[in-house]
Amino acid sequence: MIKNQLKKHSPKSATLRHERDPNPNTKPEAKKWRAKHKESTKNLDRILEFLYSRYVGEYHGYINRAKTVEYRFASTSDDPLIHQLKIYGRQQHIRLQFQLRAPYRVPKRFEVETLKDAEGQPSIQVVHFNITPLNPLDNLAQFLELTHTFSSKKPTKTSSKTLYSDENNDSYNPSSEQEGRELIECQVTRRQGQPQFRQKLIKHYQQMCPISGCVIVDVLQAAHITPYNGKSTNQIGNGILLRADLHTLWDRGLLAINPETFKVWVEPKSRSGDYEKLQNKQLNKDLFSQAKAALKKHWEEKNSD
Repeated sequence: MIKNQLKKHSPKSATLRHERDPNPNTKPEAKKWRAKHKESTKNLDRILEFLYSRYVGEYHGYINRAKTVEYRFASTSDDPLIHQLKIYGRQQHIRLQFQLRAPYRVPKRFEVETLKDAEGQPSIQVVHFNITPLNPLDNLAQFLELTHTFSSKKPTKTSSKTLYSDENNDSYNPSSEQEGRELIECQVTRRQGQPQFRQKLIKHYQQMCPISGCVIVDVLQAAHITPYNGKSTNQIGNGILLRADLHTLWDRGLLAINPETFKVWVEPKSRSGDYEKLQNKQLNKDLFSQAKAALKKHWEEKNSD
């Protein structure tokens, strides 16, 4: 399947070194980097999962890059903004570089840089995000809403103009309120997880977060026990329905379930307020009969750090 995708979507001039594969084990340098930098790998995986859930393109994956890791997403043909996305692994953070198709006037909250060619002339404009393990992904999510490649809901003319307009313009346009509400709803829907996967989990966990007991369906999200790696990982055996804040803790390795006792574990520094009450909470092991292998892998990865 992967070979067919590469044959279909790779440019004819692409070298083997730049062919993309979502499986890091096929790229020696990427595999080596991930094994050496476990904390950064966790950060990379949560970012990739975040991007996977929004990506509507077809060609993406790791490339062979000496001494580090690089992941690329190709843009869709109808995206007027993004040429491609390059992601670089660093020890302290993950760097995202969105290459733009043309010079645009980007809001000040986004870090923009104009790269130069070999002759020192302005070549391409890029938008950067440096994301540490503790950084939320809200700012990245706002940027993705302005693209076609990472948004199943294509930007309207008004929302596209927002990207290129002057932020100092404080004029109020009442007609934008409806669009704003639609944008928020779209963000929440995608963060809740891929629709079919989420519906499976809602049914399996009987519309309740098994850790918190929350039954407010609108704030329950489809979480992957081990990081998303294609549609094959969207299974009950690799899914857990979590309240939004617990999903964040889970993705950051601050929350886990002991696969032997089925008791909740909360990272010591996070044990305050309501989270302290969750520590050692006994869960219904029958709910996780299909997820034992994934829970064990998640638990072992946590304890190997």
